[in-house]
Parts: sequence; structure tokens; C-alpha cells
Amino acid sequence: MSEKDSRRLFAVLLAALALGARLPFLVTGKIPFDSDEAVEGLMALHVLNGELPAFFWGQAFKGVPEVYAAAGAFALFGSSVAVLKGVTLVFFAAYVALGFVLLDELASRWLAVAASLLLIFGPPALVFWSLDASAEFIVIMLLGTVLL
Repeated sequence: MSEKDSRRLFAVLLAALALGARLPFLVTGKIPFDSDEAVEGLMALHVLNGELPAFFWGQAFKGVPEVYAAAGAFALFGSSVAVLKGVTLVFFAAYVALGFVLLDELASRWLAVAASLLLIFGPPALVFWSLDASAEFIVIMLLGTVLL
């Protein structure tokens, strides 16, 4: 197996592990649903009806890439809290996978795996933000990793 194939396999496995580790929190509803998340879900429904917002309703500073992703997820799976929060979880899994690839390239395999496992099984605050439908924190981390 080539180095590139090995890296790809590790990235996919770590993304799957990230999804698997967070799935129990998602399906049991252990992470509370708040009004900001509800607004994002409503905005996603409005996107499905043809609206194209550039900012979060009532704010001129927060963009809405996760709203468009949620609209796509709603179109595929129907609208629900789990689907809305699942969008953030998918962004988080992509962040874990791409972070692994970046660290594997720049540092070492051991460091890349260790950092990825720390993200997956790390602090409770990260568990919360990786399942909060206000995905801007995860999207920013993902974007930073992509740009590096």
C-alpha cells in the first residue's frame, strides 16, 4: 500500500471514528437545542423555498454556509433537529480527516493520529461545539485547515 493510500485510509477511518463517537450524543438528544440553532434550521427551510441569505437573520456579521449545507441535508433527509446538528457533525468529521492529512504531511504519522484522537475523544466543550447547529466554529477550523 502506498503512502498516499495509507494516508487516505487513515483519514477515512478517523472521520468514521469521529462520527461514531458523536453519534450517541446526536441520537439521544444529549446536546440541547437552542434558539440560534432553530433560526438556522428555519433559514435552511427558507433556502429550500428560494431565499438566498448572505447573513444570519438580524445580524450583519455572521455568514451562513452551514445554512446552505443544512438546506441540502433537509432536501435529502427531511428537516429535523438531528439532521440539522448532523450537518455540523459532518463538518467536524471532515475537519478531523483533513487535520490528520495536514499533520501527517507536515509532522509525523504518530503525531497526526494522536492529535486526531485528541480531537475525537477530547474535551467536552468540543463535543458540544461539534454537535451544535451553529457550525461556524467548526467551519472556521475546517477552512483554516484547508487553507494550510
